[in-house]
Amino acid sequence: MEWKQSGPWGACSRIRFAVWAAILATPLILFAVAGEELSGRSEAAFLQPLDEARQVEHVANRLTFGPNANVVASLRAIGIQKWIELQMHPERIPESKLLEEKLAAYPALRMSTAELAMEYPNRQYLRAVSRGTGELPSDPAEREKVETLAKIQAERERGFLKQAKATGQAQRRGNSSGTQAGDGRSVNGMSETNQLAALASMTQEERVAAIRALPPAERKALVESVRPALTVQTSLVAGKILRAAYSERQLEELMTDFWFNHFNVSVKKEADRYYSIPYERDVIRKNAFGKFEDLLVATAESPAMLYYLDNFQSVSPDARFRRRAMRAPRMPRGLNENYARELMELHTLGVGGGYTQKDVTEVARCFTGWTIDRRTPGGGFRFVPQLHDNKSKTVLGKKIDAGGMEDGLRVLSMLAHHPSTAKFISTKLAERFVADQPPASLVDAMSATFLRTGGDIREVLRTMFFSKEFLSEGAYRAKVKQPFEMIVSAVRALDADIVQPLALARALDRLGQPLYRKQEPTGYSALNSEWVNSAALVERMNLALGLASNQVRGVRWDEIPATGQATVELARAEWLLPVNESTVASIAKAIDDPAQEQLRQFRGATEAQIWAGLLLGSPEFQRH
Repeated sequence: MEWKQSGPWGACSRIRFAVWAAILATPLILFAVAGEELSGRSEAAFLQPLDEARQVEHVANRLTFGPNANVVASLRAIGIQKWIELQMHPERIPESKLLEEKLAAYPALRMSTAELAMEYPNRQYLRAVSRGTGELPSDPAEREKVETLAKIQAERERGFLKQAKATGQAQRRGNSSGTQAGDGRSVNGMSETNQLAALASMTQEERVAAIRALPPAERKALVESVRPALTVQTSLVAGKILRAAYSERQLEELMTDFWFNHFNVSVKKEADRYYSIPYERDVIRKNAFGKFEDLLVATAESPAMLYYLDNFQSVSPDARFRRRAMRAPRMPRGLNENYARELMELHTLGVGGGYTQKDVTEVARCFTGWTIDRRTPGGGFRFVPQLHDNKSKTVLGKKIDAGGMEDGLRVLSMLAHHPSTAKFISTKLAERFVADQPPASLVDAMSATFLRTGGDIREVLRTMFFSKEFLSEGAYRAKVKQPFEMIVSAVRALDADIVQPLALARALDRLGQPLYRKQEPTGYSALNSEWVNSAALVERMNLALGLASNQVRGVRWDEIPATGQATVELARAEWLLPVNESTVASIAKAIDDPAQEQLRQFRGATEAQIWAGLLLGSPEFQRH
């Protein structure tokens, strides 16, 4: 975690679940076993309508990353139906000026893949430059920068990073043997180009000392220059956190999160660090409310997906081509079925959707030649006829013999309009927004809309959100927040200022949901059982108290001028948190209990902060 480890609760991350069960005895124990109850509500519960007040609460919780004053005021002013319709048309909603200001600090988010590749060169390119085989930029300044980075990269790979880390650890421990900054080598006040040139001429020890001697902001900028690929990844993560916390287009952010998870790629495959920014921006977000077929085609053609599931390497076994001309020296001569398998199992038909292993092979043949243009840095989609299997194929009993790229497009169209796809996508949406076991009547209605409208995502959502099942007792607070949802909703509840988003990203690592790093193509589960366990509850409570007591570095909020019952009433009114009296009594008892004096003194936190933290960590706040 990124809060300070000091004071009576400095070792709070080591507190066991039994301790927290004693602090919030009944509520936490009940929540720990709530996964089963929340997953299995009766069909009758989905026929019982919510009253008007709880409908507002339900929509504000389920269709945003957490209620705040603006959301609640808007819902009450224009009504639920108009508010949902507006959220389904994000282009009609003026975006938050605060969000735009914060995103401006991350220029990588606005770049194309080619621009990212040039501005933030990756290790493979820098290695090639250091070996003399990489093509250098024509601009002299850019050329000098790339050559300097290549030299630093070569030294790093000879052990610089390992030694620098050990040196930094020695300095933090006050070990006099660690390298100090007083060796006369300084880069303070230089331009970025001159700083890089100076660093390249230093020894490893001098380089570490010079960087550490810089003011914090200048040091951060220089480290980002020295490690350009990491800057791309951190920008991606920061952008997601800031958008979820501050965007006025909350449903668009939720749907972007849903579809990215559905069509998951991972930055653990290095090239996807670069491809993921345009993938999320231009493929996922752009098509989040459009036709499913358009979204499916866009993901299939995206270099992010082509690289992640290896389809860029898939070629016809009979293909004849010159490897040098294709600029793919390690390209195997053969079929790769990874994308074809996940396309049917995870993206469209679903397990049990009616396909066979033979279909997987045939679909893979249809997508041979769909690759990445390697002729320029950060190249996009390219279809190479010489790599394609032009022989006839049979997919799901239908003959595919159009030839060329059209083979793959016909498969995508077939899958996008298949009844199994309609049911699979409708089920996943209902599991995400309604309940772990959504009523069959709702899924059937959504599937019918999907097929009738040709996969119009907005129409399917309208069928779900305006259904009696969505605004029912069965759906009310039936979902457990995923870690990302919990963290962002806490920030929104506190109206906190996120100065450094990566502090929250590291907290997410601790909670088991590292952003953009889910290696399996399944993405993260939306089911309650994935996130309800005693260890997770402890970490959530630690984070809640850390946020409320301003102990998470990079996140700040102005303390509420209330405590005790006043804090509870504020949470009920502004957070729309239906905290029950047993939870309130447990919190009060813990704060007043002399045996829990360390809680009162939680790193110097005020009583109001402790109340807020325990409410954010309460069972009620973990549901939505």
